[in-house]
Amino acid sequence: MKHRFVLRCWSVSVLLAEVSTLSAGGGLQRGDLVIARNRNSVIQRFDGTTGAFIADFVPDVGGLFVGLDADLGPDGNIYVASSGSGRITRHNGITGEFLNVVVPYGAGGLNVPIDLTVGPTGDIYAYASITPSGAQLLRFDSAGNPLASAILAPENVTHGIAIAPSGDLVVGTYTNSTTYRIRRFDSTTLADLGDFVSSGGGLPGIPSDFVFRPDGYLYVAHLGPQRGVSRFDAATGAFVDIFVSPAPGPSNTTLAFDGNGDLYIATFLENAVHKYSGINGSPLGVFIPAGTGGIVDLWRALFLDDDSLLVLRGTNGAIRFDGVTGSPLGTFIADGFEGNLVGPRDCALSTDGGSLFVWDSGGPLRRFDRWTGDFVENLIASPLFDVTSFTMGPGNDFYGAERAFGSNRILHFDGETGAVGTFVPSGSGSLNFPGDLTFGPDGHLYVISTGNDKVLKYDGLSGSFLGEFVASGSGGLNSPVSLGFGPDGHLYISDFQSDSVLRYDGQSGQFIGAFVASGAGGLDGPSVISFGPNHNLYVVSRNNAVLEYAGQTGSFIGEFVPPEGAPGDTRGMFFVSEATVPAVSTWGMAILALLLSTFATLLLRNRASIERCLALKNATNRGLIAGILFFPVAAWGQLNVGSDGSDGAFTPACDITVDLSLAATASWDAP
Repeated sequence: MKHRFVLRCWSVSVLLAEVSTLSAGGGLQRGDLVIARNRNSVIQRFDGTTGAFIADFVPDVGGLFVGLDADLGPDGNIYVASSGSGRITRHNGITGEFLNVVVPYGAGGLNVPIDLTVGPTGDIYAYASITPSGAQLLRFDSAGNPLASAILAPENVTHGIAIAPSGDLVVGTYTNSTTYRIRRFDSTTLADLGDFVSSGGGLPGIPSDFVFRPDGYLYVAHLGPQRGVSRFDAATGAFVDIFVSPAPGPSNTTLAFDGNGDLYIATFLENAVHKYSGINGSPLGVFIPAGTGGIVDLWRALFLDDDSLLVLRGTNGAIRFDGVTGSPLGTFIADGFEGNLVGPRDCALSTDGGSLFVWDSGGPLRRFDRWTGDFVENLIASPLFDVTSFTMGPGNDFYGAERAFGSNRILHFDGETGAVGTFVPSGSGSLNFPGDLTFGPDGHLYVISTGNDKVLKYDGLSGSFLGEFVASGSGGLNSPVSLGFGPDGHLYISDFQSDSVLRYDGQSGQFIGAFVASGAGGLDGPSVISFGPNHNLYVVSRNNAVLEYAGQTGSFIGEFVPPEGAPGDTRGMFFVSEATVPAVSTWGMAILALLLSTFATLLLRNRASIERCLALKNATNRGLIAGILFFPVAAWGQLNVGSDGSDGAFTPACDITVDLSLAATASWDAP
């Protein structure tokens, strides 16, 4: 007599659809190449076989990192000098939404933009960087294309930049507390036209900011223990009067006028905004009290077209205040430390494969979802640690190289709690300016000591010093940047000065030879290295191109990823090597558990019949049955166990089949 057991599992196809969607939905897949771009503030994904660009996995969303100045352009958008990321960003003047990086890092010599103004035609003027010859003044068109540059020698610092009614560009510069002035430049060529206001021309102190007004005056705020505002003739630069009398208090940072002509002065150390009469300069009180709305590091204040007051908070984005009451209206431009990349220094996939971790400029260790690229959390939120590179260790923990202010140590970060401890003490084993680091096949930690051109070895559990693995200068090692163990177990190190990749014995550290010869394939200033799934070596060159070399011989194969961005912008690179195991939702796991339980119960009830059938079947069918028992989601279908019925005699012609068509009904017969 035959009995048929039927399990209807309509939900199985739904669960499989969910898994399939996650697996193919754009997350980091096995074999993908992942690259962190420091100045572009983005994590990019490339095809690990062809090198073709796939997508910005963690995109640039324009989070401010040390936003020091901003201006409202003739297009109604806001232009921000993001000093920490070395670029100028454009944001919607109504919503604050990030629009684009209008001037990227390095364009026209842009380095550390501090002051900027936007002219009536949309041209962007910025004091951008300090060169050996002095401060540099730059001009860009509205699309960010470089147009002109000038050196502001002998001064090397500026405060204040604006377009005069005459069309000239005026810039406040100073050398020291007694040598300062406001200078004129041709707004097209940036040719020096001489002083507009000299040190002895009525300036009571170093200018911090200035504004040309329709009343024909130039209003200048000055630094110093006594804040005040002076007025000058907008056409000639001649001193007129003291408009706001100096008074004890925090130094001025910036000034702005509202639609009624009243004056507002923002103070940096106090983080407050004071209001003054636009008629006679008399004080009208504190408009925004210190710290309101979370103001810290107040660098710039300006009124928008809707008469609200925008305040740049340095490292903390920009917030908007009611222009009448001073009440905070909320964040207007994203905070650079709230999940928005501002300059990734290194990146790695978690040991369990579920998260992408990025160490960002300024200190935060950020966690992103491996499948969606969405920001999850700042595991290390406070910018207390200047980690330049890190590696994943046992148990999803992190080990980071810190070298700022002579720290010269390796830190240990708990991957779950973010708790921090010292793993390798400062200077242990002559550790000097630690760079790249990795755990070797033996479980120990290997660290580049950049300051003395060595590779040092530390116990992978205790951090105790085990010795010099690669001696100083061994094999011509001059400026090591990146290291990694290859498929052959040997250690490979990129050397910046020699434009080569050197190979060392993975057991003894003895020099074997130059694996990639100097300059091979155009290699110039190599930085990050990584072995791909095909065992070939991939090396980042100075121009950010990724070059491919044969894993057996080191011979040049070709350019895998073309150059992009400013030189030296690539700070992290790795191939996704572990198997892709997509996440399953809570309800999906519940369905899976129910199916497993039901399936196991039915199999156990019919154990005798199944065992007799299995005894007659070949190894392939036994493997298929095992596949169903241990992973029914991947190979669910029909299992038919045949019997001739009442006499209990088993028929060898019984049938065991696995239907991979994802049928919604699974069934089998049993006596």
